[in-house]
Amino acid sequence: MFVEMAPDNPDADVQVLIWSPLDGSIRVLYPEDGVYSLDHPDFYVSPEGRVIVGADYLGGEASIVLRLGVSLEIRMPDGQVHTIGLPREGYR
Repeated sequence: MFVEMAPDNPDADVQVLIWSPLDGSIRVLYPEDGVYSLDHPDFYVSPEGRVIVGADYLGGEASIVLRLGVSLEIRMPDGQVHTIGLPREGYR
């Protein structure tokens, strides 16, 4: 997941959350180079294949989200990687 804010407030405080169907917990994700990633993604996928994420703006003043995107990388047993969703690059 990535969040790109308006240039006048690029460091706006956006909190990204993900829910785990295994124990009902909610985890706060922290960005690395503007991208939010998971160490153990299988912990956050329901038996039906659902992934539930949320984004919350914690700033005091209004701000504009330019782009919000989610992509899912699936690594197959043979090592191939399949990506579902919008890539961060190339969309403006």
